[in-house]
Amino acid sequence: MSHNSKGIDWSKYKEEILQMDSEGLSSIKITDILEDKYGNFPSKNPSRAIRKLLVRWRGQKTNVIPQAKVLIFDLETAPLIAYTWGIWDVNINTDFIIRDWFVYCWSAK
Repeated sequence: MSHNSKGIDWSKYKEEILQMDSEGLSSIKITDILEDKYGNFPSKNPSRAIRKLLVRWRGQKTNVIPQAKVLIFDLETAPLIAYTWGIWDVNINTDFIIRDWFVYCWSAK
């Protein structure tokens, strides 16, 4: 069982808390939802207790999809320069390329 100093049996809310956590809700929002549903918890700071429990329980989750890791990538390139007779729907022979495009700089985080 998972009890805090006020004797709350958090284990009966475990699945519900883990589900809301997997949806990206904060411990404060989870507390608000649970208190709306079940009434106020006799605890000084239930969101803190939920935050501590989540740290412990996250290692036990088996069927929850992990959060996506996102890569933001920016690429700045120089234009290709070529001899051409037209500007619309033109196929340029590689012999007419003066300078190929290249990467000026890139950034990622």
